[in-house]
Amino acid sequence: MTIGERIRAAREARRPRCSQEKLADEFSVARWGKPGFPDRQQVYRWETGRRGSKEWLPFVEQVLHLLAAEAGENELAATALRGLADQVIDLGHIPNAVRLAEACEQRGRKLNNPKALAY
Repeated sequence: MTIGERIRAAREARRPRCSQEKLADEFSVARWGKPGFPDRQQVYRWETGRRGSKEWLPFVEQVLHLLAAEAGENELAATALRGLADQVIDLGHIPNAVRLAEACEQRGRKLNNPKALAY
């Protein structure tokens, strides 16, 4: 799964379902403290892989971590966070990858399954 696919999956897993516009506002608030940019079309471009931006990666990580926490499904959240951490490492953002891996570990501990934590 690409980062764009993970953004879309996390957005669609949210209940009530989150629109691209609402997610764009959440990214903007995470970065600048107020809604504005990016807009719905920018989120669409990220989700479809038409455009990606390394400068937004820390804020994408922050918002996706919140979306995973809201989903409430520990196994799904841990898997998504681990996959995102792998991709962030490939992009060279080690501090973000460490935070994602730690969040994945926290979710994995809630599963009461030693294999989940080893994974």
